[in-house]
Amino acid sequence: MELYLFDYSRKGYLDGRILRLPTVAIRAGAPSSAASSFISGLIREPLMGKRSLCPVATGPDDPNLSRFPVYLSRVSTIIHNFVYALSLPTSAFPSHSRTVNLPGITTTPRLILDALAAVGGPEAMALVDYEKDDKILHIMKAWPGAFTNEAALKMGFVRDDPETGFEDAVKDFKRELESNYGAW
Repeated sequence: MELYLFDYSRKGYLDGRILRLPTVAIRAGAPSSAASSFISGLIREPLMGKRSLCPVATGPDDPNLSRFPVYLSRVSTIIHNFVYALSLPTSAFPSHSRTVNLPGITTTPRLILDALAAVGGPEAMALVDYEKDDKILHIMKAWPGAFTNEAALKMGFVRDDPETGFEDAVKDFKRELESNYGAW
């Protein structure tokens, strides 16, 4: 599809823009069967008062929580970058490509859980269960933990603050829950 979109854009039939997304967190809705689903689930379910499963560790002290990098972006940043992409003139894209890897930040399951603790407190942390799933770990070993953001950033796309980005995503999600369902 990307090849068609690029070729049709190159020929002037349309003005296509291809945005490749990092993992988007925290995704609302029901958990999916995707290997990355647990990333949003570590936050989404506990903040909604439901149990969540962390499939990369046997407990909160397991070193695996720090071992596997995850490249992601929060929902509000993805939405901002989509709208920004629509506003860019055709000339902003390089002549050889219509594809942009949207910027993200690198975090780990441990930092995700730290953000849950900071925003949701001990009550939310008590809802996280641990059961290592070797299939998920095998998949995570193949995930790139980071990408070069320079090209997208030079084009004006934005990324989350690497220091506060995931905690900001958790705060965003908690605000969304409170505005839709009242304080938890």
